[in-house]
Amino acid sequence: DAASLSKSVSTFGRQREDAEIDRALEQVCASGSGSTIVIEGDPGMGKSMVLASAIERAKALGVRVLIGAASDIERSTPYFVFRRVFAELCGVGSVATTSPPGSSPDQPTNPSAKERLEELLRPFPDLWELAPLVGPVLGLSFAETALTKSFEGEVRADNTRKVLIALLREAATRCRLLIIIEDAQW
Repeated sequence: DAASLSKSVSTFGRQREDAEIDRALEQVCASGSGSTIVIEGDPGMGKSMVLASAIERAKALGVRVLIGAASDIERSTPYFVFRRVFAELCGVGSVATTSPPGSSPDQPTNPSAKERLEELLRPFPDLWELAPLVGPVLGLSFAETALTKSFEGEVRADNTRKVLIALLREAATRCRLLIIIEDAQW
C-alpha cells in the first residue's frame, strides 16, 4: 500500500506532504473517489521533487499519471494546460506544447489521432458529433460536423467541456488516474 511505499520513496523533509499524497492515493486505490491536492510554494522550495515522488509512488500503485502544464506564453490558448493530458489520454502521441505562430483551426490532423478520438467517443453516441471540439484542445484540427459548425461562444465552450469530462470519466472507469497540472499559476 501507499504507506509502506512512502517509506522507500519519500522526499527528504517533506514527510507531511508525502503523507497527504499517500492518503489521497490510498483513497483513489481503495474507493475510486478522487481528491485535489494543491502544492504551492516559492521557486526552489522543492515542489518538483514532491511531484516526482508522488508520480513514482502513484505508478508503483498502478495509477496512470497524466501531466499537463500551464505556460505564461500560452495563457490565452483555451485548454492549453490540458493539451498534454488529453493527448496522452487519447493516445494521439506528442502534440504541440506551444501554439505555432499563426496557427489556425484549419491545420491538418494526423488521421490516426482522429480515428483514436472517435474510437474513445463511440460509447457516447450523443457526443459522437462533438469530436471536432476536442481538436483545438489537442492542438489539432478535425473537420467540423454540421452540429459543431453551429456552436459559438458559451455553447461551444460548454459542449467542449462536456466532451472532455466524458473522456476523463471513461478513462477513470478503465484505470485509476492521477492528473497533475504544473505551473497552474499561469
